[in-house]
Amino acid sequence: MTRSPETRSPDGKPRTMLPPAALLLLMPLLAQDSAELLSEPLPDGGWVEREIERDPDGAALNHGSYKSWWDAERKIPRATGRYGHGQRRATWRTYYPDKRRESKGKYEADLRVGSWSYWTAEGEADTERSGDYTVASLAYPDAEEYARGELRNGIRHGRWTLSWPNGVRMAEGQMYAGEAVGVWVFQHADGTPDPDWISGDYVEGRRVLPLEAERRAVLAAQHPAGSNATGSVSTAPL
Repeated sequence: MTRSPETRSPDGKPRTMLPPAALLLLMPLLAQDSAELLSEPLPDGGWVEREIERDPDGAALNHGSYKSWWDAERKIPRATGRYGHGQRRATWRTYYPDKRRESKGKYEADLRVGSWSYWTAEGEADTERSGDYTVASLAYPDAEEYARGELRNGIRHGRWTLSWPNGVRMAEGQMYAGEAVGVWVFQHADGTPDPDWISGDYVEGRRVLPLEAERRAVLAAQHPAGSNATGSVSTAPL
């Protein structure tokens, strides 16, 4: 019987060399060995256990398994799923505080795809949120993608991001049944946010309120006057 070739580890112990085909299949498992597990309380009294990776500055980025609970004793599940480099992926499940299921479906690059099932707090099927989700994207002629988001049964429904031709984020927010809802934040092509133009709180596609003072303060801190900062601005939570 032919054995796989061996190498030596730094401590002198033999280490089997994996065939290329096996290495390709095992790469996801080998990558998990370097994951760091954080177990910590949530601000609302819940608890979370999440695998992370570190960016060059040492900041934690979700990468791997993710589990959260409504209680610090970890008896009432809230959400289970996986992250890939900070973005939700694979199958996710969420639950109400009484342990009833709330949702089940798959993510790709933080966007819902495929069949998603939602339930109301009373345990009934939520037909307004359930459906088949796909990812749609639009691009400038001979340029980068400028819009990307979710479609539910062919209609814009979920998180959408718009970008300038230079790649800087233009705006991001939520769509519901084809119309903008919730908080949207607009920024110019140089990355400077504009809290007065387009930005605001939307209901059924119409801007009904300007940005709140708290959100304006966050934007001002991220982009001090005269800084001419570039890049994307955080709009979470949306």
